[in-house]
Amino acid sequence: MSDLTFSPWVKLFDGAQLQSGLIPDAAEVGVYALAVFLEKVPRGAAHALSREIIYFGMTQRQSFKKRMYQFERAAIKGIKEHAGGITYRQRYGNAGQNLWIATYPLEGDCIIETRARLISDYQRAYNENPKCNLNG
Repeated sequence: MSDLTFSPWVKLFDGAQLQSGLIPDAAEVGVYALAVFLEKVPRGAAHALSREIIYFGMTQRQSFKKRMYQFERAAIKGIKEHAGGITYRQRYGNAGQNLWIATYPLEGDCIIETRARLISDYQRAYNENPKCNLNG
């Protein structure tokens, strides 16, 4: 599973990038990874086992943009719309300047299984969950 080819990393709370279409819109659903990069952000497709990943999420009915809007409201404003966003706020405060997203569009029942497998692969690689995936 760690061989999935995610999109390149996109700065999450940068409205210009969100509006440019770098994060899929419309009916795009699937899994996504959030990472905190304190230094250089890798170019090209994001690697599914990047140590900087703090959260693997999924969306089945909403677009990636809608889900990230909910994450942002939870992380920055504390509105309880996204469990990962609330956990991010508790662990990192409400500053998202180093937060990046990579997406992997999928459809159907495999979305839940793919997210679970990504978390499991991360656990095997680092002997811990991503920091904002509390329950695996």
